Amino acid sequence: ALPISETGSKTMVKQELLDQKLVLEQTEQYKLSIQVSLNGFSFCCMDDRTKRFVALKDYAIANLSGTFDELCFHIERILKEDELLKRPYKEVRCMLVSQMFTLIPSEFFIKEKSYEYLKALIPFSASEVEVHHARIKNSSIVSVYALPIPITSAIREAHPNVSFYNQSIPQITKQLAEKTTSQYQLSVFIHDNLVGFSLMDGGKLKIYTAYTIESTSDLVYYALLLLKEHDIKPADIEVYVSGTIEKQSTRFAELSQYLPNLALDLVPKGF
Repeated sequence: ALPISETGSKTMVKQELLDQKLVLEQTEQYKLSIQVSLNGFSFCCMDDRTKRFVALKDYAIANLSGTFDELCFHIERILKEDELLKRPYKEVRCMLVSQMFTLIPSEFFIKEKSYEYLKALIPFSASEVEVHHARIKNSSIVSVYALPIPITSAIREAHPNVSFYNQSIPQITKQLAEKTTSQYQLSVFIHDNLVGFSLMDGGKLKIYTAYTIESTSDLVYYALLLLKEHDIKPADIEVYVSGTIEKQSTRFAELSQYLPNLALDLVPKGF
């Protein structure tokens, strides 16, 4: 693979990794995965024939207003200017990292009421969002999530075959698929200022929630609050952290002080 490069603010590319086996003319054999948040846009391409990742790009977005309208402006620009994103793909998935979701037991889920489940949780009317749902594999849980229409329209215009997701789906799915001897397990996914917490008890989901944070102190506070609410001692639980965090970072060291069984999460085989 080629080395990671950094470019100026004109292109907004923060990190870029392009494999030597990347062939632009063969993207119809690739799967495209896009991840969007209020201040970021990243994507990766996998050659479905070899199951090899051949491209990764991470854009930093200066969303000064912190709104989805400004985010959409940047996304449209990226989709029009990035050579990889102008190509057709075999499959396209897009995940919006946000707090605009809720989990419903499948026996109580009614598709026609999808927006009603979210109405009190999101700052949008029914005409301003697309509401999607997905059954979480190996569970009786349905994730219901909203995406602003300007975002879905911009991405669908470039890739009509796109499917949309929320971060709750892969995070919970991964936890449910793993085997552990520990009764309790906490998965922490950090994406800039948004953190998703997934707590498992005996191999079953106990709670999934997301908070916005401003500092590592906030991250520690919410993690310990979650454990306290469920009467779990920090020493009795395995904690796996992923996302925008490195093992040698100050943030990881500070978390380790309060969560003794902390480790970086590993990407599962075949992910």
